[in-house]
Amino acid sequence: MVGKSKKKWGVGGIGNNIRSGGDCVGLVVDNYLDSEGLTMADRPINQLIVSLRTPLLNKLMLLMTLTGNWQMNQFGAVFWQRYC
Repeated sequence: MVGKSKKKWGVGGIGNNIRSGGDCVGLVVDNYLDSEGLTMADRPINQLIVSLRTPLLNKLMLLMTLTGNWQMNQFGAVFWQRYC
């Protein structure tokens, strides 16, 4: 098998993805177990945001999200190049 290379799990590819995912999960669990300040502030901030949600604010956030999709970006780039 001259010229053919075999990828191993530990060298690039799927192995690194699995390890990175495990590292992230480990960090999140570690933060909750240590009760760090940022982790402790997360729940009250979430509750505040949920309490502020209204139908009008939901529509505004949807509008902001949709203007960031690839179709709007392409349209803006073409418009800018043609008319500006």
